[in-house]
Amino acid sequence: MSYAVRWREPGGETFSGHVELGLRALTLSGRDGAGSVSRVLPYEDVRAFHIGRGDDGLYDRPALVIEHRRSDSWRIQPTAPLSTLQEMAHLLAEKHGAMPHLLSGRQTADGVVLDA
Repeated sequence: MSYAVRWREPGGETFSGHVELGLRALTLSGRDGAGSVSRVLPYEDVRAFHIGRGDDGLYDRPALVIEHRRSDSWRIQPTAPLSTLQEMAHLLAEKHGAMPHLLSGRQTADGVVLDA
């Protein structure tokens, strides 16, 4: 499934494009002022995720915050209504549920924390 989004990478760069939640990875593809970009985040590299609000979101709007095992957090914000953000978080949780080594994760009020 693919969604139109804006995202901010750990280094602070912001891009517009789309995210696809594939079988084993989340793929971000889009553009910035310099040209095309593509990023792949394997689900096995996701430590935790939640819906960030306020300062934890993106541009003071809610965003899916993905905590990466090897870097700082990524923030992904759909350009569609808020229900799309909830759908993305639900699909990401399903993708993790399909991966046996991530089944030890626990659900919290705002997201999923995956135990190492």
